[in-house]
Amino acid sequence: MTGTSSTAAATSATAAAIVADAPLPQVVVAHDAPADPRISIALTRAVWHRNRDVFLRLWTWLLIPNVVDVCLSMLALGLGLGAAVSGVGGAGYAEFIAPGLVVCSALFSAGFECSYGTYYRMDKQRTFDAMVATPVQLDDVVLGELWYGAFRGTVSASVIAAIFAAFGLFGSWWALLLPAICFLGAYMMSALAVTAASVSPMLETLGYWVSFGIFPMYWLSGTFYDPAQFGPAIQAAQFLSPAWHGVELARSASGTGGAGFDAMSLVHLAVLVVLGLAATWSAITLMRRRLIR
Repeated sequence: MTGTSSTAAATSATAAAIVADAPLPQVVVAHDAPADPRISIALTRAVWHRNRDVFLRLWTWLLIPNVVDVCLSMLALGLGLGAAVSGVGGAGYAEFIAPGLVVCSALFSAGFECSYGTYYRMDKQRTFDAMVATPVQLDDVVLGELWYGAFRGTVSASVIAAIFAAFGLFGSWWALLLPAICFLGAYMMSALAVTAASVSPMLETLGYWVSFGIFPMYWLSGTFYDPAQFGPAIQAAQFLSPAWHGVELARSASGTGGAGFDAMSLVHLAVLVVLGLAATWSAITLMRRRLIR
């Protein structure tokens, strides 16, 4: 989960958009009347289904690099660095970082797919234009993108969680809830990423989203250290990181160091839900502002 992995994730997201299908007709999204604000679940599902089919065609490009990267991180940090660390938070170092790596893999996958991938489909490939030339509304397209980002992040994280579980890195059967936690976090990250794509003037400027969005959330997630060891200022900064809430919820589910669900788990869950809903609104609103004129 480093600069190299971020480049690979961005490349795979763009590649998926490039080779997904043949060039589509370029239809200008220009409406004199306001867009129909109603969202059709059936049409949203159709957009998700299209992206899912692309993923199933290209899964070896899109899934394997992310899984290998996280497993190498576990080998280097969990086992390599872990040999020099007595333990963190009442657990071995590998067990401590495992839930965080699972959640952050979902966030990384969704964050890159719904920024670089979405931008390419919107601006370069003009897939959005072709879709809204049909009965599909722009809101359906945006929500379908969010569903796909959450789906892709959850698939990636679930494979990694299964590998970690096979090596006994989780201490509770509640770890079976990790895919649901990852879906929630990945949806939230997808909505933030589409918001970033909707205001980015060009593909290259999405680097700001990576440098000032994804990476700060990742390093403030508490994946590699115990937040309780730091002062109030750092802990306050972590509370503002959506990734931290996902990681802490995953640790509670995994039973890391004897942890379990408590009242704070409800706070973490509420933050992810509220932020996901707010970011969904911003993604739809800003995408309307960009494409409907």
